[in-house]
Order: sequence, then C-alpha cells, then structure tokens
Amino acid sequence: NGAVAQLGERLNGIQEVVGSIPSGSTVFPRTKEENTMDMFVKVVRDNYTNFEGRARRNEYWMFTLVAVIINIGTFVLDSKFFPGVNLLSNLFSLAILLPGFAVGARRLHDIGKSGWWQLLWLVPILGWVALLIMLATDSGIGNNEYGTSEKYPDENDSDEDFFLNEEE
Repeated sequence: NGAVAQLGERLNGIQEVVGSIPSGSTVFPRTKEENTMDMFVKVVRDNYTNFEGRARRNEYWMFTLVAVIINIGTFVLDSKFFPGVNLLSNLFSLAILLPGFAVGARRLHDIGKSGWWQLLWLVPILGWVALLIMLATDSGIGNNEYGTSEKYPDENDSDEDFFLNEEE
C-alpha cells in the first residue's frame, strides 16, 4: 500500500530528527512538575521556619491557595461542630502562621527585598496593594544577597531569552 509506505517514511524522518537531539537538550526539558499540594507540603514540612533563601512566585501562591482552601474547610467544619468557637480554623491559622511569614520573606528575597517588607500588611489598602505587587513580581535575575535564582541562575539571563526559549 502507498499510504503505509508514506507513513513509514514519515516515521523514519521523525526518528532521524529526534535521534539528532543531544541528550540533556533544553528542546524537551524534563522537569518534575510539582502539584499544588506538593508545594504546600514542601513549605510546611521542609521550610517551616526557613526565612533564608528565595521562593519563586509559584511556591508562594500555591502555598497561599492551599492555605485559603483548607481555612475555608475548617470554617465549614467549625460552623457544623463548634458553632461560635472557630476552634479548627484558629488552630490551623496558628499552625501556618510561621510558614506563611517564612515563605513570604523568601518570596520577597527572590525580588531582592527584605522580608521585613511584610509589615506593609499593617498599612491598610496602600500597604496591601504595594505588597501584593511585590509578591506578584517576577524573580530577580542571577544572584542577589539572598541566594541564587532558580528561574534565572545566570547574571546575563533576561526575560527575552526565556520568552524565546533560548540559552546564553
């Protein structure tokens, strides 16, 4: 059959192209994707009171998302089993207080700011907006006083290189 022969030729062409890609190439990067819950557990278990180093946006925001979802669940359980007391939600909030401050400090370190900038939460509206902007800012390029960037490890990296999937 002619169609089977054409398919065989195409498959051979694909094998040649794939075979020519060196192993470890960034064309098809192999990274372990962490799911949302993995990131939450990583912050709580591995970095409970770690205020040093850097945390990327994904780590911070996934921790925050899971914490909010669990807190909503504890409020629902409190209203059902402990009306008016908020026992579970208060215990959960207390348990994640330190990891929340720690991941916030590491997130601010990632953009080259001190963790003390979290005190902006005490300034209504303007402080909240300013801090949210800082927490949503992309990682700083290269090293800073808090460590090496996971996202942009080289000083000569730029956003354009990664947008174009290039390396320097």
